[in-house]
Amino acid sequence: MGKNDNDVPVNISKNRARGGVTGHYVRYVLAFGLAGIIIAFIALGLYFGLGVKPSAPPPLVSPHGSQESPATGQ
Repeated sequence: MGKNDNDVPVNISKNRARGGVTGHYVRYVLAFGLAGIIIAFIALGLYFGLGVKPSAPPPLVSPHGSQESPATGQ
């Protein structure tokens, strides 16, 4: 209980002291929103190919094994 300037006890209801009512399924909204965000990130990752290994770079040697010298431009 709170007291005013005259030290008279003040009784306030739980809803008024809390500043609002509880309920309204807020926890369900938060849970479904979080699940939706997680699903969206997974879908984006699958769509844009995250987690796919990049292909190997081309070999430095020609496929036939020839060791030709590079052109020097002279």
